[in-house]
Amino acid sequence: MKKILTVLAAGLLASAYAYSQDAAGVAMEFAARPTDPVSYAQGGTTAFYSAAVRLEDEKPGVTASLMFAPFKTKATKATDMGANVFLKTGRLAFGVSGFRETGESMDIINAQGQLDGTFKPSNTALGASVAFNMNHLLNIGLSVRYLENKLTSSAKLNTISIDLMAAGGKAGFQYAAGITNLGGKVKADDGSKYSIPSAATVAGKYAYESGKHGIEGKLQGDYFFKGGIRMGIGTQYSYDKKFFARAGYCYGGDTVLPKYFSLGAGVKLGGFSLDVAALFGDLSGTFIAGLTYKF
Repeated sequence: MKKILTVLAAGLLASAYAYSQDAAGVAMEFAARPTDPVSYAQGGTTAFYSAAVRLEDEKPGVTASLMFAPFKTKATKATDMGANVFLKTGRLAFGVSGFRETGESMDIINAQGQLDGTFKPSNTALGASVAFNMNHLLNIGLSVRYLENKLTSSAKLNTISIDLMAAGGKAGFQYAAGITNLGGKVKADDGSKYSIPSAATVAGKYAYESGKHGIEGKLQGDYFFKGGIRMGIGTQYSYDKKFFARAGYCYGGDTVLPKYFSLGAGVKLGGFSLDVAALFGDLSGTFIAGLTYKF
């Protein structure tokens, strides 16, 4: 029976945690990252892409989105792909999503120290969400995701995470607050246990329009239960609700998230929206593109 050396598994594990400045005891870091170019372009303000917020922002109907990103950190490279479908009908909304990240090929070394093929580590997230409009000031949303971190061809971590969010607002101001990535520890084959990046999240957004011009600002803070505070700030300028320019900054501190600056743009024509984001700093070289269609 073929065996993979422990040193290889340790190397892959370190690669999977490459975004963290203090990664000990934390797994599934990808669960805390954005999966859409608009959130990335505005400093990673992910709370405003939750089901509770989307119930408030989107018109009734079906919205389908695709995302692609060659993702880079100082230590690793990966390819990210994602898709989601969101349905809003009356006071209810439902969503399904999928995310897949594939790392660079790595050599497999057998028990005799010989090359025995290659393997690509991967991260996977499959989710479903529901949101309900309580009144004109409050929406509540629940998201459940299956998370998997495949370290080698025979070793993987997996768990279930839950997001509980509330959102609301009026007169240009909007808030979002809740718990993200709530879940238990995952257990590796060697018995080691790791926490997932659970956090308390609070965010606010203010939007102002004058004629065909619009501007908005977003601010989000995340307190990770394993320690560390992340702050994200972003802004967007829009013209005629068809053309968009975005910028942001994410400060990860001692958390599983990196520090980066972001710039982005978008265009909306008919039912289609094309959005892009470019990241700098710890994630220099990362480019995210997304295509959305509103049925």
